[in-house]
Amino acid sequence: MAIEMLNLSINRSIKSDTQDILNDTSELKDDTAQILQEIAKLQAKLPEHGQTGDQYVMHRYLDSLTTYAESSFGQLSIQGLEEESRKPTPIEERLASDGIISLYPSSSSATAQGSYPSASASVSAPPLEAQASDLPLSRLPSSPHSFFPPEDPDLDPPFAVSDLSWCKNSALPFSFPHPQHATEGHTDLVYTICQTSNFVISGSRDRSIRVWNAKKRRLEYPPLLGHESSVFCVTADETQDLIVSCGGDRSIMTWQLSTGALKSRIPQAHGDSVLNIKLNEWYLVSSSKDCTAKVWDRKLLVLPNNRRVSEPFPQSVLRGHAAPINAVVLTDAEAVTACGDRQIRVFDLDSGTCLRRMSSHEKTITTLVLSADGRYIISAGGDSDIVIHSKESGNEVTRLQGHGDLIRALITIPEANLIVSGSYDETVAIWAFNEDGVWKKERSLDVKETQRRSLALDLRKRSSDFTEEIRKAVETGADADVEARSSGKVFCLLSRGKQILCGAGSTIVGWDFGDDPEVEEDFDTRVQSAAEAPKKQKGKRRQFFTSLKRGF
Repeated sequence: MAIEMLNLSINRSIKSDTQDILNDTSELKDDTAQILQEIAKLQAKLPEHGQTGDQYVMHRYLDSLTTYAESSFGQLSIQGLEEESRKPTPIEERLASDGIISLYPSSSSATAQGSYPSASASVSAPPLEAQASDLPLSRLPSSPHSFFPPEDPDLDPPFAVSDLSWCKNSALPFSFPHPQHATEGHTDLVYTICQTSNFVISGSRDRSIRVWNAKKRRLEYPPLLGHESSVFCVTADETQDLIVSCGGDRSIMTWQLSTGALKSRIPQAHGDSVLNIKLNEWYLVSSSKDCTAKVWDRKLLVLPNNRRVSEPFPQSVLRGHAAPINAVVLTDAEAVTACGDRQIRVFDLDSGTCLRRMSSHEKTITTLVLSADGRYIISAGGDSDIVIHSKESGNEVTRLQGHGDLIRALITIPEANLIVSGSYDETVAIWAFNEDGVWKKERSLDVKETQRRSLALDLRKRSSDFTEEIRKAVETGADADVEARSSGKVFCLLSRGKQILCGAGSTIVGWDFGDDPEVEEDFDTRVQSAAEAPKKQKGKRRQFFTSLKRGF
């Protein structure tokens, strides 16, 4: 009998543990119900119509989550466990037949013996499918890891209304170099431009880097020569007196900003052309035609060649793309890459691991930028579309359409919340976010017309150079190259104060939207000079004929 009572005690201990499990399961059910109620609140904020494909996918994911929750914590499974726990064991049945115990005690005695309430008694949430079926399709992230973000950026008001006063004034055209110093300009396509407080810096297919005095629009010092092929990208850090460049010769070079002196060079930074470079406080990241991006320690890059023990080596290599990486942007901790394989990837800089991928373009991606707050990735490319993604979730937020050819350059103007795009269709577009919550093209700037206006205002000083260039082109058969250099295709963009600059053909042209009296006076003077030139020529001809008459 003592052994049987011991077994009974053990059985009751097991049943007590089972009731504990039932209570824990009940709490899990409550937590699951609360989570799904939060999902319901999010879904209630979304429109009932016009859901995207991503939303449909997430709706299906929610259905599968609902099925899993029911199978794991559903009413039937808990009831089955409760029924099993209520059944008497063989020992209990034998002791009950001997009258030693009672299998069905009264409620008061059951409480006295430590009986546990039914787990199902505390569950008041409706069936899970009832919570989901009456709601619109969800606009949740496609990754299960971000299914319940603390703050979903896609649900917040995404952008502030743009300040259109930034670009409402007449756009006064100008160019680098100043037309009076046309011979200082590049001799081939301008691929890249960047700036410091006093300088505009450009790189070209003519293999040179030119540092321009921003006010005078003249060279600060002679062109920087050293690259053996096209210069694809330049960037600068004024605090370290530094220019960094890369090009088709696979090299990365550093120069002294104040003097133009070459400081260091990595001759074989990549296995193919280096297409883009970006700096942050700790790293330089380069992207290449070899389908990789490399993370370099900035301290190694600025060491002069004669102080290096060996060639610098990258801290990490970012892999995964299947085509040339055309562009890269940096935050403090991440690198975002845009590639010819139509993918955008976000990498962790320290580990080199890919954190997320997104693919919304139909053709190669040529350029991308981050919004000022870092929450959005703005990209463009061969499909002529501008796509805005949530950086956190990877979702496509919106798509801007309006260009007629490949988009090569993008910038943002944070103080006015504007996006500016430059295209092979020979236009620069300014996009604004309006009060209706829509991005709209507010202005379209004609690059060819601006080239004509800014470069032809002083025909007397450019006509001889231009005529000689055309004559040589006809003699050598290089007229197609001249046409390319005078093209209005936009390769790069820059905003400076209330100015927009772009590299188009072999020139840098710009538009000034400010009320700068010096720019306006200079523009008016050139217009007046161009208008008065024929009158002066006519006056000189009269003087010539008068002198001839006097001679006879």
